[in-house]
Amino acid sequence: MKTLLAERAPLSVSEAANLVRSAIDAVPVLRSVAVRGEITEYKSYPKFSYFGLKDENAILNCVVFSTSLTRMPELRNGLSVVATGKIAAYPKRSTYQLQVQDVVPDGLGELHLRFEQLKRRLEAEGLFESSRKRALPSFPFRVALVSSRSAAGASDFMTYVARHIEIVWCETSVQGIGAPPEIVRALDHASSLDVDLIVVTRGGGSFEDLFCFSDESVVRALASCRHPVVSAVGHAIDRQLSDLAADRYFETPTAAAQGISPTTEELRAVFDQRHDRMDGSLSTLLARKRNQMQAAIRRSLLERSDALIGERRQTLVEWRDRLETVLRERLSRRRERLRAWFLRLSSCSPAARLARTTERLVNLRLTCERKGHEMLPLRRARVEAACVRLAEVTTRALLVRHSRLNVVSAQLAGLDPTAILQRGYAIVESKGRIVRDASSVACGARIDVRLARGALHARVEEREDHDNRTG
Repeated sequence: MKTLLAERAPLSVSEAANLVRSAIDAVPVLRSVAVRGEITEYKSYPKFSYFGLKDENAILNCVVFSTSLTRMPELRNGLSVVATGKIAAYPKRSTYQLQVQDVVPDGLGELHLRFEQLKRRLEAEGLFESSRKRALPSFPFRVALVSSRSAAGASDFMTYVARHIEIVWCETSVQGIGAPPEIVRALDHASSLDVDLIVVTRGGGSFEDLFCFSDESVVRALASCRHPVVSAVGHAIDRQLSDLAADRYFETPTAAAQGISPTTEELRAVFDQRHDRMDGSLSTLLARKRNQMQAAIRRSLLERSDALIGERRQTLVEWRDRLETVLRERLSRRRERLRAWFLRLSSCSPAARLARTTERLVNLRLTCERKGHEMLPLRRARVEAACVRLAEVTTRALLVRHSRLNVVSAQLAGLDPTAILQRGYAIVESKGRIVRDASSVACGARIDVRLARGALHARVEEREDHDNRTG
């Protein structure tokens, strides 16, 4: 144990705390957790708030920043909540805490929890603000109905809607898991149509049945429609997020049908009023235009046509003379430019360039011939002198090389083994090795004796060492 501690350098307190923080950050499940507990020791500060979540066995420190606190219900000690956030370490105190991003009261159920969380988030984005909502047309004549033909709310709407309103069906499911994408497609289709108004409706039901109209994709698609949107989903007690995002909300489909349908008396009164206004406006406009036309005729030269034609004829003659002058000047300039381009083209023609090049080559050849006749004797004398010097240098070099060759040959001859054999010496070999010491060969061993001419093969009968004799 002591050896292991000696091999590792001790950590500082900061390094140990940061090591723990890195270990906690590396756990994916701790990046988004929901914790249920009771709020205790709640403390609020300008930029953040601290509190603890406790149960019967433990307490978890929590921190929530002021930017997130605005989306949450009022927090107080003793309140049972579900807090959602990230588990993170606080190295300065070597503790860990829950960085809270959302808080909802406990006991609402998962679906209600999703509803409240989405509602607060969309409210923070301003999606439900009255300032972005559009006014409905006073007299809609073509309405896109986003609903199911089998829905009770759609039947109620069709029963009470005015007969003069044309209904364009954009059918979709209005209940179930697969309903939200169908409703989004129906809203997109309705937004592309040439209609005055879009109505989204269905009858009442449970919170779960109506929850598809609180789906985020449905709410955003409804809010982004090109035409004003009316939402009439369920009954008075059933408020969905689509009701909050729509430009106008009605408590029931029947109320929506009656709210967008003007009565026959209202339409007749409006038509009569607009007819009278249009008739009066047209009469006034016609009289004003008639007076303007008569005044324009009096001010014009139509009654003095001869004077008008004479002035125009004189102007035309002046323009003709100016045009002829301009054309003559332009033609003269173009002719000069054409002549200049012709001269440049002639100087650049292949025939002219060939003639100039031929003349230069003839002059160059004559110059070369003249200089060649002048310099030939001088070059010949230089070559002859060089040949003489080369012969002398070659002769001296050959003599030196021959002398050195003789010296080397004499040295080689003195080192030639065969020359030593010519003087009566012999070379003795045993088993392929030259014998230099008599003690290295045993009695009875075969030896080879090489002479100047030929060789002898013998056997050792006696051996005489340098100091002793052995028989």
